[in-house]
Amino acid sequence: MSYVHAQDGTRLFYSAWGAGESVLFIQGSNVGAGVWEFQVSAVVAKSFECIT
Repeated sequence: MSYVHAQDGTRLFYSAWGAGESVLFIQGSNVGAGVWEFQVSAVVAKSFECIT
C-alpha cells in the first residue's frame, strides 16, 4: 500500500494508475477512492496518470 505523510504526521493512502501527466482525484470525507472507478479508466485510456 502507498502512503504519504503530511507535516502533522497524518498518514494518507493513495493509489496511482497509468503514466503521463498526472490528474489528482480527491473524494469527500465519507467516500472511498472507488467512487472514481469509471473516470480513472477513461482518463488512463487517454494516456494520463491518475492519483486517487
